[in-house]
Amino acid sequence: MDMNIGEITSSVRLTVRSKAVLAGRMAAVKDFFRKNGIRTVYLRDGTAGDGGAAAARLLRDEFKVIVECNASAYRLLSKEPPENRENIVLQPVYDIGDSVAVLRKIVSLLPLRSGPASLHIENAGMICDRKRITKAFKAIMKEVGRKNVKFTWDCGFVLCDFSENELGYFIQKGSELLFTCPSLVNVDTHLNITLCERMKGLADGGRGTPDTALADVMNRFMTALSPFQSFGIHARCGACRYFQKVCAGGCRAVVMKSFQ
Repeated sequence: MDMNIGEITSSVRLTVRSKAVLAGRMAAVKDFFRKNGIRTVYLRDGTAGDGGAAAARLLRDEFKVIVECNASAYRLLSKEPPENRENIVLQPVYDIGDSVAVLRKIVSLLPLRSGPASLHIENAGMICDRKRITKAFKAIMKEVGRKNVKFTWDCGFVLCDFSENELGYFIQKGSELLFTCPSLVNVDTHLNITLCERMKGLADGGRGTPDTALADVMNRFMTALSPFQSFGIHARCGACRYFQKVCAGGCRAVVMKSFQ
């Protein structure tokens, strides 16, 4: 499953690592986004504070901003008046490597409304053990229950991670199970470009300038990945009838690292 270069260059993930340098760098960051045709910014706060919220307010006049929140950030931002969050979407995130207590806290904060709340599920540690994944899925299903929640997923899962019962539950909740790369270019406020956080140091884009063409950087990234397109993260992927048709076989970064 190839990435769509045009779609990639319309959205990026911005990680804020220092609130102190935020205001001074934002003009350059916006210029970089404008010249690359960016319309949506996924915002991740690496400051352990309210740096993400501050960045969202500085960006929302020109871009749709999706703030990826842990429980604490979600609780803080969800209390703001709606006018302070215009053009800002809050996206709570749960990593399956975290405790059930963390999941329970996030779920308790999800709003009760007619439309579905959203919960993003990550596998940042690239857990491949089926028992651990099943345990995490059971916890999610138990804590969310019948609440009106739509799930989104990162690239850390493959089709065979799910039982038929689990698939039925998540699909019924409106999940889009694509089992492929979310196609996000990662940058920070200094415009350091990382094409994939899991491949950091293997296929980075270096430091960007307002004239950097993200499509060219991504094409180089795809060239680096191309020799590994026919492999999945499990040995059994090659014999799977769904491989390369429904499921891409998991994160290419894991596959690439396994060959090193």
